[in-house]
Amino acid sequence: MIADLLSIIRKRPANDPIIREGGRSISVAELLKSVDAYSSLLCSRNIERVALLARNSAEWIAVDLACQAGDICLIPLPGFFSDAQLLASARTAGVDAIITDDPERGYALAKQIGPVSELPACGQLSICGIASSGRAEMPGGTSKITFTSGSTGQPKGVCLSTEQQLTVAMALQRAMGLSKPHHLCLLPLSTLLENVGGVYSALLSGGVVTVLSASEDVFVGSAGLNIPLLTKALDRHRPGSIILLPQMLLGLVAFLRNGWQPPAELTFAAVGGARVSASLITEARSLGLAVYEGYGLSEVASVACLNTPEHDKPGSAGYPLSHLTLCVEDGEIVLYGNAFLGYLGQPETWNARRVVTGDLGHVDEHGFCHIVGRKKNVLISSFGRNISPEWPESEVSRHPEIAKCVIVGDSRPYCCALISAAQGIDDVDVQAVVDGANATLPDYAQVRNWCRLPDSAALDNRYFTANGRPRRAAISRDFAELIEAMYPTVVFNHEREINHREFF
Repeated sequence: MIADLLSIIRKRPANDPIIREGGRSISVAELLKSVDAYSSLLCSRNIERVALLARNSAEWIAVDLACQAGDICLIPLPGFFSDAQLLASARTAGVDAIITDDPERGYALAKQIGPVSELPACGQLSICGIASSGRAEMPGGTSKITFTSGSTGQPKGVCLSTEQQLTVAMALQRAMGLSKPHHLCLLPLSTLLENVGGVYSALLSGGVVTVLSASEDVFVGSAGLNIPLLTKALDRHRPGSIILLPQMLLGLVAFLRNGWQPPAELTFAAVGGARVSASLITEARSLGLAVYEGYGLSEVASVACLNTPEHDKPGSAGYPLSHLTLCVEDGEIVLYGNAFLGYLGQPETWNARRVVTGDLGHVDEHGFCHIVGRKKNVLISSFGRNISPEWPESEVSRHPEIAKCVIVGDSRPYCCALISAAQGIDDVDVQAVVDGANATLPDYAQVRNWCRLPDSAALDNRYFTANGRPRRAAISRDFAELIEAMYPTVVFNHEREINHREFF
């Protein structure tokens, strides 16, 4: 099916702009020339698995298309991964090469996998070959391996075919009904949501894709945003469609309240990655931002449900897209059709007919999906990162200074902790423990704020089991005020480029 996408591109006039970046337009002919150059080079060196570690750019898109056209498996590596996560992902995948815009980081990573050799460059990206000594098995037909954010620190490789990805893109195209859209990529292309839902869907529709230059990047690490820069990007590029994370929507609504107006051309802003309150969606729309919530996961190649102008219910996760079937089994959302090929190196997961999501929910009488929680203890931050709370909890609690630690952060921008310290341990000592734990965690799982849990609560069986496990629902309910106090209201300062709270 990649031939179908490329044939659609090839049928467009050669001089048509297809990608915009840094104030310049890349034509159809220029994009295809770059695709052919990357494909020819990689195929001539018998490269089979390529890791792509780079920020968003036209060349990122060219490498993606080139790998799929040359039947080369692409492994996009998120820049927000820790070095340990990057190494685990690339080593497990057994990559033959790394393509990167950060040669120092890329080559340091490559040297830990095997002997390296520098390959000729096709453009601005550096390419190093790797004599990989081993690789995990992957199911047949895998063209892309997308690694999850790693709820316990060890990312899982989700294996997908090109057909599965384009099936989602075409279903989105039909659902949104946008003709030749101008799509602005705000999220990293290493995430399927932007890669498939943004780029592929726009290109299949005959549209134009804009990628932000490095100076316009709105993300600060993986848990921070520069909202003033985001509004400036929207004002400058005036897109017809964008994809937002909940935290981005929250920031934009704050600016809308203060008089900022979105571009008139922006007719579809999709929001996903974590739950969004119906009141936030409704307020955003009342202030002029046409925003629609969706839901999906990597194991079905991204989007599964989406609200649209034709099928809309604020507060729901959306209406199932046409390419799959959504069911509720024992209270859990289960998806049939377009199930992923399996996890890298786990043959027992290959060729599954369905995806059991782990999300609890229901389908209402009108067919809209509603997500109410997670079956397991997994927090989903408002930046869309999956985090098992036991992971940072274990890093903090392994120190004798800490008696109890409970991590919170579901639908929040960052993790916080309720902590009960051992007798005689003051706040300075606790902070030192938290700082030490954070040094072992990627930034999206770090504890950004904490407060003391009342000593009586740490001994109360209403809040902890006999073996010390937290009763999370009871803690969230009874200590809601303590938790809220750890998440100060964001106040955006229009007179400064960056207010310190925008980083969280």
